[in-house]
Amino acid sequence: MRRALGLIVLISALAACQSTAEPYSKSDSVEYDYTPIYFADVKATPTERKKCEAVGVVLQNVGIMGIDICHQDLPDSGKICRDSDECLSECMADESVKVGKRAVGQCSLYETNYGCLSRVENGRVEPVLCVD
Repeated sequence: MRRALGLIVLISALAACQSTAEPYSKSDSVEYDYTPIYFADVKATPTERKKCEAVGVVLQNVGIMGIDICHQDLPDSGKICRDSDECLSECMADESVKVGKRAVGQCSLYETNYGCLSRVENGRVEPVLCVD
């Protein structure tokens, strides 16, 4: 009797853990009021710099080319994602998850990501890509 009761409790607990969430669809995207600011040349002009500083920060000498970029925090940063199509920038993987494994990531804080990072695409962790 005790064994049967334990089995019923276990089955009930497992049933409660079942997900009732709808499967992800790429049409579930959210629109954000965000306009990226790009500079016409490698270095920002004083006018471009002022426009950027109103909404972000000018980063100078970024990457191997030493370009200026307008660094703006993205409104969807930190959002859970399964693919970069769900983000304004990219869906970043947690460093601890192995390449090829199923995973969810988080939308990047920045529009332009430099360094060596893994992304989540189609629900799986991609190999590390280094961008400079």
